Amino acid sequence: MRLRELRMDWKVVTTIILTTLLLIVDFYRSFFSYQVIDRTVLFLIIPLITIVFVYREKPSMYGFKLGDWRAGVVLTVVGVIISALVVLLVGK
Repeated sequence: MRLRELRMDWKVVTTIILTTLLLIVDFYRSFFSYQVIDRTVLFLIIPLITIVFVYREKPSMYGFKLGDWRAGVVLTVVGVIISALVVLLVGK
């Protein structure tokens, strides 16, 4: 095998390993009584800590920012209305 020719960025390798481990921990373990808290810690807090303290980069480079919140509110309201209509039609 040519392992010496295999060159990968350490951030990519760290992200792949961390993501895999977090998914496994989420599937097999529960730390809090609510799954919402578990998943918030596993899929928000730990990645943010990794970005800030391990990668030493801004979370906004990875999409953690508000963005256009007005457009987001409009899209959310439209999505809720459409989803409610679909549920009402399918439920009958």
